[in-house]
Amino acid sequence: MRAYRGVIFAVAAVIAAEMTVLLPMPAFAQAASPTVPVAQKATATKSASAGLVDINSATLDDLKQLPGIGDTRAAAIIAGRPYKGINDLVAKKIVPQATLDAIKARVKVAAAAAAATGKTATLDINSATLDELKQLPGIGDTRAAAIVAGRPYKKVSDLAARKIVPQATLDGIKSSVSVAATPRTVTTATTAPTVRGSTGFPTAAQAKAHCPADLVVWANLESKIYHFSGSEDFGTTQTGAYMCEKEALASGVRGALNEKHP
Repeated sequence: MRAYRGVIFAVAAVIAAEMTVLLPMPAFAQAASPTVPVAQKATATKSASAGLVDINSATLDDLKQLPGIGDTRAAAIIAGRPYKGINDLVAKKIVPQATLDAIKARVKVAAAAAAATGKTATLDINSATLDELKQLPGIGDTRAAAIVAGRPYKKVSDLAARKIVPQATLDGIKSSVSVAATPRTVTTATTAPTVRGSTGFPTAAQAKAHCPADLVVWANLESKIYHFSGSEDFGTTQTGAYMCEKEALASGVRGALNEKHP
């Protein structure tokens, strides 16, 4: 009899265990699935949007971080501004469709900014630095330096009229550049401490013609420091003139200590 009872208890235990495994858990006992608050979702979406690259305002370096976008395409994107939508990149033949497909999840067009201004900011050829000018398509070290040396300009077309760049190059950059209504003041060196024969010029070419064998520098007449071609200050300070280096030194103007002599 005891053996028989033991068998019954064992069978009952097995049945109970199987029922525990097979029976579904009551709805009230199931753990609620985790939910994300609406505010948190909105914040995450806004954060993701904030991390997108705006093709209407991104810098050359920002654009080059996108897959398939190197120096040439980044410069082309800047030159093709403004854009109403990211599909304009293909419509304007800036990039092929395959490249757009690879970057479209990482770029945007700031609609609010475009609607407010109707256009994007342009580069002022009378005040832009060498590095800024070099970001323009077709403008490398040599042409950027020539643009700086040819200042001031009354209008963008002066670049071609004065043979600073060819017409084809101007056509490629004219939508990205401008001339400020009030260009910087170019003052001749006669207002600086000078000695006999010291002369300042409004263009580097005129200074070079004055002293073919000497180095042409840009003299900042306020700080009395001159800068070499290739420096971001060459031809860009508000008050200055192009001078021959020997005459600049004789006038009491010294070279910038943080620039290497050519």
